[in-house]
Amino acid sequence: MSIPIEYAWLLDEPAPKMLVTALKYYGLKEGAGSEDNPTIMKWAHDFGIDWYTHDSIAWCSLYLGEVAHESGYTPPNKNELLAALSWSTWGNPHAPAQLGCVMVFNRPGGHHVGLYVGEDDTAYHILGGNTGDAVAIARLAKNRLIATRWPVGEPLPDSIRVIKLSSSGVLSQNEA
Repeated sequence: MSIPIEYAWLLDEPAPKMLVTALKYYGLKEGAGSEDNPTIMKWAHDFGIDWYTHDSIAWCSLYLGEVAHESGYTPPNKNELLAALSWSTWGNPHAPAQLGCVMVFNRPGGHHVGLYVGEDDTAYHILGGNTGDAVAIARLAKNRLIATRWPVGEPLPDSIRVIKLSSSGVLSQNEA
């Protein structure tokens, strides 16, 4: 699946490492029905999360863990890695939200984590795993935000900035 036209600019952006890594998985989907996507299952296996038996189990945090690992950062430990809320204390606080920041949100029944790609007046545009069962970008209401984080020891690149986008598209209510 290719990235939607309204976000195609990201492919040419000198973005932070985690965002560049995250984009290479855009469109990856969990398996249908009882099937499992082998890529998602491999991530869990590689982190030693042996009890993760199906990709129907929330995987937004697992996805971000893989992205962080591939980008040279240490994600939350394997006992916390499947909890999106574990990212609320990862790295350093960062405000305001800017390109490539890790962002944690409330959602019905739990939490969601992803990367900032922009914002409009009422929502952040977040690239995340398990967003409608895929790696995708969704608009999340600003009032759901819990934390905005930046990797420890990572200098802020020149490209990091607030990105103002149009408010087109549906406001996500639950990313699972």
